[in-house]
Amino acid sequence: MMDYLDPAVLQSASLELLEERTDFQASDQVVAGLTYPTYMMLKYRKLG
Repeated sequence: MMDYLDPAVLQSASLELLEERTDFQASDQVVAGLTYPTYMMLKYRKLG
C-alpha cells in the first residue's frame, strides 16, 4: 500500500477493506501480462 498512500497514513490507521474492481471487462488495464483494476476501494480506521 505504500505505493498509494503516505507511510504516515499507514502508521496511524488500520486497513479494514481492500477491493479492486473493474467497471467492465474491456476496462482492465493489461501491462506486460499483469492486469490492473480500474478502481480500488479502501476502508481505513484511525488508530487510537
